[in-house]
Amino acid sequence: MRGGDETGSPAAPASCSGTSATLDSDGSFSRASLISGLARLDGWRWVEQYRASIVIPQPNRTTTASWAASGRGSRRGASGSHEMSTSSDNEPTPPSRRHFLIALSAATALVADKAGAQTPPPAANPQPEPAVPQSAAPHPELVPPTGPQGYRFLSSTEVETLTAMVDRLIPADDVGPGGVEAGVVTFIDQELSGQFGIAARWYMQGPWADGTPSQGWQVALTPAQIYRIGFLALDRWCQGSKGKRFAELEPADQDDVLAQMEGGKIDFDGISSAVFFQILWQNTAEGYLSDPLYGGNRNMAAWRMINFPGANPVLTDAVGLNGEVYKIDPIAIAG
Repeated sequence: MRGGDETGSPAAPASCSGTSATLDSDGSFSRASLISGLARLDGWRWVEQYRASIVIPQPNRTTTASWAASGRGSRRGASGSHEMSTSSDNEPTPPSRRHFLIALSAATALVADKAGAQTPPPAANPQPEPAVPQSAAPHPELVPPTGPQGYRFLSSTEVETLTAMVDRLIPADDVGPGGVEAGVVTFIDQELSGQFGIAARWYMQGPWADGTPSQGWQVALTPAQIYRIGFLALDRWCQGSKGKRFAELEPADQDDVLAQMEGGKIDFDGISSAVFFQILWQNTAEGYLSDPLYGGNRNMAAWRMINFPGANPVLTDAVGLNGEVYKIDPIAIAG
C-alpha cells in the first residue's frame, strides 16, 4: 500500500502550485480539489500526483483459494447477489477510472491551451517585388483614388485621359454612337478592376522574351499595370513634347500621338507604346460590341447599328429571306 497512514487510508497528494488536493471518503478526489488543481495550469503534474495516490488492493490468498476450490469459480453467492471477499473490511476502494480519465482529459486541454497561448502568431507572407522597378517606371502598386461616378479602378485623371483616347478611336457620327457614349470607359474600368486586370487566368511566371504576335501576351506586367503605367507615361511624354496633357491636346494632335503609339515610336519608360495601344484598342472594341451586362454597348446601340440580334433565341423569320436585310430588335443577356 503506497502512501497510506496507520489506518490504511491513502495519503492525499502533495499540493499543486500551492493548492492542496484532498480525497473524498471513497478514495476519489473531491470536486473542489479537481477544479482547484486544474485552475493552476499545472495539469500534468497534478495528474501524476493523482496517479501516485491510487491504491491497488492485493488479492486475498484465502479468499482466492476458496473461490477456486468451489470448482466452478462462480462469483454468485447463495442469495443471488455478486460477492467477492477482500482481506479486510477496512480496505479502501480505489478511485474510479472515470474520475481519472476526466482529470486527465481536462489537464490535457489546459496544457494545450497554455501552449497555444504561448505560440507566436505566424509571420505575414512577404509581398512580392513589383515587376517594374521604381526607377524604370511609375510604381504600379501606388493606386490613386478612384474617379467619380463609381469608377472601380480609374482615377479622375485617368478617366479624363481614357475618355479622350476612346473618343478619338471611335468618334460619334451619323452612323452610330461614339465609344464614350456607348460606355466603353465604364467597360474598361470594370475589366481592369476584375480578374482580367490582374491576369488571374494567365500564365505569368516567365521567362519573358520578345515573342511574335501569335504567341500571345509576352509582357511581365498585368493589364492593370500596363494601363496605370501607360497613362502616366503618356501624359509625361505629351507634356515634354507638346506642353500639355493628352486630354488637353487638339483632336489632330491626339490622333498624331495615337498613331505614334500604334507604331511603337514612343518609349513609355521602358514599355513599348505599341503594347499599350494594342490592349487599349482591343478593350475599346470589346466594350463597344459586348453585351450591355459588362458595362459597354449601352442600350445595345452598337448592335442596332450593325443589325446584330444579340442573344435572341428565335430567328425563324429569317430562314426564308434571300438577300434581304432582316430587321429585328436585339436582346441582351439580361433581357
